[in-house]
Amino acid sequence: MRVRGILGAVGLAALVSVVPAAAQQSLTWTAGAVGGGWYAICGGMAELLREKAQLNIKVIPGGGVQNPPLVQKGEADLGMGLPSVVRLPCNDPFEACKVLDAGAGGVIGPYVESADQVRGLVGAVKLRPLKGRRLQEALRDRNTLEPGLRDYLENRNGDKIVIASNSCPLAAAVAVHPEVCRLAETLIAEIVKAPVAERCDRNGRPKCIFEISHKEAPKAQN
Repeated sequence: MRVRGILGAVGLAALVSVVPAAAQQSLTWTAGAVGGGWYAICGGMAELLREKAQLNIKVIPGGGVQNPPLVQKGEADLGMGLPSVVRLPCNDPFEACKVLDAGAGGVIGPYVESADQVRGLVGAVKLRPLKGRRLQEALRDRNTLEPGLRDYLENRNGDKIVIASNSCPLAAAVAVHPEVCRLAETLIAEIVKAPVAERCDRNGRPKCIFEISHKEAPKAQN
C-alpha cells in the first residue's frame, strides 16, 4: 500500500491507525523549515511511526505552499499543510489560477480599481473551470447554470476564498489606533464563522488584509 497526502493534526493521528504494522514502507515526508514547528512535529511522528508501524520515514524541509505540489508530483508521499490565502501580485485571473493550482485556499486581489477586476477574480476562484462566454453568463447570473453544473462548481470551489481590496475604510482611525484592525478581524470572523487573522499593511496608505481559515470558528462559551 502506498500512502500519499497532505496532513493536518487529525491526519497525523489517523495515519498511525491505518498503516499496517508489517508494511515495511519507506516514505518521504515534507514538513516545514528546519527548526520550525512542523519540522519538529514530523520528526517526532516519524520516530513514533518507526516504532509503532515499522515505517522508515525521511523528513525533508518544505512549507505550506510548497508541500502540496511536491506531493502531487510524487516527490513526497506525505506533506504538512494548511490551505493559505495568497495575496496576488496583480488582479489577473491567470495569477489566481496559478496560486490555486499550487495549493492555496483563496486569493486576495490588491488595489482593485473596477468591478470587472473583481468579476474576473471571482470567476477564476469560484467558477473554475468555466471559461469564455459560459463564464461571463455565470458571472452575470448564476441561475443560467444547470443544476448539475451548479452543484459540481459548488463542490469543487465552495471552500475557496476571494478577497478584493482597494484601501482601508478606516484609514484615518487606523493611523492613530492600529487596534481598530483587530476589531475588524473579530467582526469578519463573526460573519464568516471561521478563524480570521489580521495581516493589514499599515505602511503608507493602509490596506486591509485578512487571512481566513477553512476551519470552523470555535463557538462562544455562555
